[in-house]
Amino acid sequence: MRIVAFAWNHEGLGHVSRLAAITGELTRRIPGSSALFFVEQPYDILEEAGITQIPVPVPNSTFAGDITRVHDGDGDLAVTVEALRPFIASVLGRVNPVVALHDSVIWRPLYDVCLSAGIPQTLVLRERVRLADYLASISGELARFAGIVVPHAPADHLVEALAAHGDRVAFTGPVVRERRPPRQRWWRAAGEAGGRRLVVISAGGGGYDDVADYLSAMIEACSGIEEPLHVVAVTGPLFRGRLHMPPGFPHRVTALPYEPDLSHLFADADAAVTQAGYNTINELRLLGVPAVLVPSARGYDDQFQRAAAEAGDRLFVGKPVAEDVARALRSALALPPRPRPEEGGGSPLFEAGGGAAAAAEAILRRCPGLRTEGG
Repeated sequence: MRIVAFAWNHEGLGHVSRLAAITGELTRRIPGSSALFFVEQPYDILEEAGITQIPVPVPNSTFAGDITRVHDGDGDLAVTVEALRPFIASVLGRVNPVVALHDSVIWRPLYDVCLSAGIPQTLVLRERVRLADYLASISGELARFAGIVVPHAPADHLVEALAAHGDRVAFTGPVVRERRPPRQRWWRAAGEAGGRRLVVISAGGGGYDDVADYLSAMIEACSGIEEPLHVVAVTGPLFRGRLHMPPGFPHRVTALPYEPDLSHLFADADAAVTQAGYNTINELRLLGVPAVLVPSARGYDDQFQRAAAEAGDRLFVGKPVAEDVARALRSALALPPRPRPEEGGGSPLFEAGGGAAAAAEAILRRCPGLRTEGG
């Protein structure tokens, strides 16, 4: 039996991470099940989770509702829903799918085939800009979904926006990637020499056009920190730009496109810098990592609003200029040390599955034909 999903985007990894976390929880509950994802391109995070990936062309015309693509050069491929539908049907006809998942967007080829075959579908719907307008644009499709999983707390505006869908809606709290045992904390040995403090700069998936400027400004900000640092810049696997190092950079720096143990890297960090994407900000908050949030304009969500809502004792908001970020980073580094996970700290939401586990349970309740370990 297969849990099937469509993992969209070439700018970030939010859709991929959330779906991987939820399907991981589902496969643990459904005996003999595994996962198959249709993707724009293969992702390491899915391979490491043991998820079969099938790359497919994803033109704008294959989405339901009002979808804005913000990546420069996004043009519509000469591929239609009608051309993709028989291919998706042939794949699903061989794998015995028991449920289909979409994240934030509805991909029509998968939606149409599952609807025709009577395969229950669930939409993982995180907050976005102009949410009410978006829901109106997909109202016909939403009416046929077995469930709508919302990876947020039940804020009043979200409850109101989704009230028409009644008991099919489940608020689960944040869904974050599963924390597996770390393979090797290489950054510890690299940073301990010279007593360097660990600062992690994250660019999420790295596919947005502003990432090169953001990374350059954040590294320049670190050059203004007086105490010795080990700066780890995780550019994201979709980053295709160049990382600019200022002359005479005073700290040790490691740059890499992807870190499979990212949650453990965050957990060990003295401070982090991020653009306030959904996944990263939730991981940092759950881990209690002091962080500087440097939001950017996005077409689908409002990072400025998210950063402002999350700002507090351990999360500082900075403007995307080196001097301002350096000032906020000094404040983050000056906070008292926090308990590390191996010292009894960390968040039980990670260990218990958190929002991903709640999402899996919500899907199982709304798709009563699925068999679980309990029967």
